[in-house]
This record gives sequence, C-alpha cells and structure tokens, in this order.
Amino acid sequence: MTAIWYSPQRPAATAIQTRYYNLLAYPEVRIEVGDDVVAVRAVELSGAERDAAFTEQARRHPGFAGYQRKTHRVISAVTLIPTGGEGGPAPADRTERTSS
Repeated sequence: MTAIWYSPQRPAATAIQTRYYNLLAYPEVRIEVGDDVVAVRAVELSGAERDAAFTEQARRHPGFAGYQRKTHRVISAVTLIPTGGEGGPAPADRTERTSS
C-alpha cells in the first residue's frame, strides 16, 4: 500500500511535516486498516516509483493532481510494506515520537 504525503506550505502544516519526518526516522509502525491493526515499514519512494504512485493516487483521487499543479516542489510518496509482525495496540494507543 502506498501513502501520498501532502504537506501544505503554511504554518498549520508543521504538525503534518513533523509526523512525516518521524515516520522516516521510525519507519516500523502499526496502522489501522478497517478494524485490523497491521505492522508495516514505511519506505519513501523516489523517481519513477514515486511518479507512478502519485499518478495512481491522482487517478483515484483527482484532487491530488491539483495539489501538485499548485506547487513547484515534488509531493512525497511513502509506501507502507506489511512486515508480518504483530499488530499490537492500535496506533492511537502509542505515544507519538517527536523530533527535538
């Protein structure tokens, strides 16, 4: 599964940017998929892989193409690879790590 990480360039986006950098720093996470908790590893995509993922996301959700048209920077894409590990408690039960 691939997540497109859109982080607007405005002060309110700071929390979104912090979560993105935390995900890259601590890529072994648990996510909720419906009622299930799945252990995954986050890997940032680049080049052709990123472009293909973004194109597919924009096809499914056309608003994403609009985000890219409004900025000169490349919007990040992260793939979430199931690790087969135990899901454990839901992500909301985990203390979020923040950068210092």
